[in-house]
Amino acid sequence: MKLLFDKRQRHHDPRHFLSSGAPKPNPEQPARIDALLAGAARAGLERAEVTDHGAAPIAAVHTGEYLAFLRTIFER
Repeated sequence: MKLLFDKRQRHHDPRHFLSSGAPKPNPEQPARIDALLAGAARAGLERAEVTDHGAAPIAAVHTGEYLAFLRTIFER
């Protein structure tokens, strides 16, 4: 089995998430990536880098309205 990994994931570092309307510390941190990748390697998964295909494949399966929502939700 292949493990698809995008190195840009290391930049994903949300400080908080909302739980019942209250901010909570987020366990999803870049440091977790190394532990997850090490575990996947021990399990025998073959690591493969992903290729960015741009927005066209995403736009092919989602409405423009939904994509606009995703682009602006953080600002709300």
